[in-house]
Formats: sequence, C-alpha cells, structure tokens
Amino acid sequence: MPFISATFAVFFTAFAVLYLAAARLPRHALPAQRMLLLLGGLVFYAAADIRFLPFLLWCTAVTYIAGRCCKKRAAFAAFVAADLLPLLLVKYGPEGWLFPLGISFFTFQSIAYIADVHAQRIPPEKNILSVALLTGFFPTLSSGPIQRAPALLPQLRWTHGFSYEDCTDGMKLFAWGMFKKLCVAGSIAPYVNFVYSAGGIQEQGALAVLTATVLYSFQIYADFSGYSDMAAGVARIIGFDAGKNFDHPYLAASTGEFWRRWHISLSSWLRDYVYIPLGGSRVALPRICVNLLLTFLVSGLWHGSSWNFVLWGLLHGLYQCAGRLSRTYLPRLRLPAPARIPVTFCLVTFSWIFFRAGSLDDAILAVRKLLSLPSELAAFPALAAAQGLKDALWKTFSLVVFQEGAATGLAGIAVPLALLVCAEIASRNEGGLALVRRQPAAIRWAAYILLLLALLDTLLSTRTSWSADFIYQNF
Repeated sequence: MPFISATFAVFFTAFAVLYLAAARLPRHALPAQRMLLLLGGLVFYAAADIRFLPFLLWCTAVTYIAGRCCKKRAAFAAFVAADLLPLLLVKYGPEGWLFPLGISFFTFQSIAYIADVHAQRIPPEKNILSVALLTGFFPTLSSGPIQRAPALLPQLRWTHGFSYEDCTDGMKLFAWGMFKKLCVAGSIAPYVNFVYSAGGIQEQGALAVLTATVLYSFQIYADFSGYSDMAAGVARIIGFDAGKNFDHPYLAASTGEFWRRWHISLSSWLRDYVYIPLGGSRVALPRICVNLLLTFLVSGLWHGSSWNFVLWGLLHGLYQCAGRLSRTYLPRLRLPAPARIPVTFCLVTFSWIFFRAGSLDDAILAVRKLLSLPSELAAFPALAAAQGLKDALWKTFSLVVFQEGAATGLAGIAVPLALLVCAEIASRNEGGLALVRRQPAAIRWAAYILLLLALLDTLLSTRTSWSADFIYQNF
C-alpha cells in the first residue's frame, strides 16, 4: 500500500481516527490500541501482497522464540541464521523468488532485538504481541527507518491520545516528504533513467553522464529521505517517534560524517552489530581498516548481490580507511571544513555510479565516459559553431528526454531542487520543524499553501511522469 495513494489515505484516516479515539475508552484503552496497531500492520502489509504475510509472521515467531531462548551463543547463532534465511533466499537464491516488501528492514530490526537480548542490554519480551508490534510496525514496515527495541517497545506500553502538535507536525513531515519525492526526485528521475537506461550509456556524452550522476545524488536523497519523512510523519500523527533517518548528509565535511548523517538507522545498525563486534576502533589501525572494509562490504551486500553493490560498499570502506590514515599520518594536510564539504559530495556522488548503473559493465562505461570529459569540453566550441549553440547543447546533454522542450524540463528540475537545497542549508543547525515554528504565521501559511499547490500540480499534471514507488523498496 504506497504512502502516495488514495488507498493509503482512506486506510490511514480511518485507522488514525479509531486508534486515537481508542485512547478515550474508559477501560482497556491500551489493549485496544495495541490490537488496532497489530491489525493495521497486517492490513497494510497484506494490501501490498497477501503472499508477503508468511515472511512477516516467520520473522515475528523467530524473534519471539529467540528472545526467550537465545542465552547461549550457539542458540543465538542458530536463531540469527533462521531469521536471515528468508532474506538470503529471496536476495541471493535462484531468480523468480517472491521479494517481500520491507524484508531487509524488518529482518535487521529483528536481529537487533535478538542481539540486544542475548547481550542482556534489554530483557526479553514475554508478550508475543509486543514482538509482533515491533516487527510489524506499519509506518516503517516497508523501508524503515529500522526501529530499535529500546526505542520503540517503551512507546508501545502507553496510550497515545490526540495531540494537536503531534498531528500538525506529522502532517508537515508527510507533506515535505511528498514534495521531496514527487517534485524533486520525480522531476529528476526521467533524465537520470534516460541516461542510465540499459545500453544507453554507450550513446551518451561525458557531460550528460556527469549531469545525470550529480542529479542522481539528489534524486536518491530526495526519494529516500522523502520516504523517511513520510514514515516519520505517519508515526508522529498517531503519537510515535520513529527517529531521524537523515540529517543533512550532503553538508557533511567527510565521508565518515556523511555516514553519520545518511540512512542513520542502517549506518548505526552496522556500527553496533557489525563494526563494534569485529573490534571497532579499539584495535590497531590496520585492523581498524579491515573492520571498516568488512562493515561496508556487508552494507553493499545488504543492498544487493551484484558486483555493483559490492564495489560501492568497498569504495566507501576505502574512503573511511583513507580518512583514518590521513588523520593519523597527515593531519596538517586536512582542508578547512568549507572546502571539505564539496570534496565529500564529489566522492559520494562518484560512488553512486556503481549504485545506479544497471550492471558493472555500465558502471565502468560511465566512469570511462567521465574520463573523456576534458576532450568533450575541448570539442564543444567546434560543435557549437557547426550546429549552433542550441543544437550542440541539446545533443551534448541528451536533452531529447524532455519531450515538451528543454527549457520547461530543466526548469521543472531546477526550481524544486533549488528549494530543497535552500531548505537544507537553512535548517542545518535547528531542523526543519523548528525552523518552521519560529516563522511568523503569515510566512508559515504562505509556505503551506505553496507546498500544497506544488503537490497538487504534480499529482494532477499530465506533463509529469512520477511513480509512487520508492527506490529503497527494492532493497
């Protein structure tokens, strides 16, 4: 059930009304809300495909039993293996397996709970309903953020009544997430898809590949952080804090800082359950580098089994190792923070080539295209003189993708992207909701109306080809 759909709007409106009204029951308010949350999760998940339910139920059963029986190391390893089995089968087994929605996310969520119980960081849950609500928490079920038991389970133990502040904050988060997804990522996607289409990179020039690669950095951020904002907004409306999954990652001054700001729920999961158990930073520098490479290799394999993702993960591991080595042996050569931000963005953007390309061959071809950039720039004046500036730009940047004219298509990308960049810079030090709250009422309401009009225009426009599916639903 996509967030951006009439079906979800009807489902969630009815659910939120019933759930918040249940808090006013004179008796049994909490049990009623817990049962509604369970039923809501089952309906939400079954609406995507009823064949997905056995995977979620298996994960719930394994998680509950493991929590009660995983004190010994052998039992812990066996339950983690049982939890991982469905994920490994659908990701790395023969082609044709059904790929359940969100299986990577709720599996990692389950493993975190089992590991925390095994390490005695939290007590095991005696009530299977609490475990089912943890694994099947529908606002974050399809693509995270990955929920941790110590953060979510306490919230399941009290009633959630209507809160004007929570409701309005949730609506703002949801609307801003929709803007990122529809207006920013949706406007960029056609151009990136055209340049990176199967077999299409061979036909593209270096400037087109460079432009598409840079735009993809913003597309994947707007798409995934937009989903996370919408999930957090849904959770906030019914009184839950789903956590922050992105924190201005493209304003990071190092790749290490980038990963503390990007997909925070996954990067912190990898830190706590892979990097630290390997020895973390408590060992000698060579071993630290090995630990970093292994951790980012796991990150790459989590995203997919192809060599693209393996190299993407290892590339980020190498970035981390280079950062560690430079801080240790070349501390005086570090650039000032304002200069490190664009360098970090360029490094991250380069790595996205391996993430976005359809195959390793396409990724290598894209890199080779970028290496030919100087020669293409040198040849551009002659091309413009021979064909005219407009036709030269049309050909060089592959603007044929804009069926209704390059100017309209480029404006459709540039305007929402500029708004996103300005909002990111303005909210860097205080967060978006805090920034909005301190504005005068006239400015706030003007922003709300403009945002609503932009969303309606995108939803109703026949010019725009957008998808309700999110990129990270594929992982």
